[in-house]
Amino acid sequence: MFAQDWGGLLGLRLVAENPSIFKGMVLSNTGLPTGKGMTDGFKQWLDYSQNVEDFDAGKIVNQGSMQALSNL
Repeated sequence: MFAQDWGGLLGLRLVAENPSIFKGMVLSNTGLPTGKGMTDGFKQWLDYSQNVEDFDAGKIVNQGSMQALSNL
């Protein structure tokens, strides 16, 4: 299985619950839950994403990109 970003979290559970149907797993840009709870940064992101009045996903992605994204 190949899983990326949030798909990695879903894929980890799927493979753990069904190991007989997978030969391996490749994860990319995903989290690895350690059982220690959420980090402060993730808690801040949850608070922001759930409470901001105008959630501009394009602006957020653009701020995390090395180059400005087009307006297409």
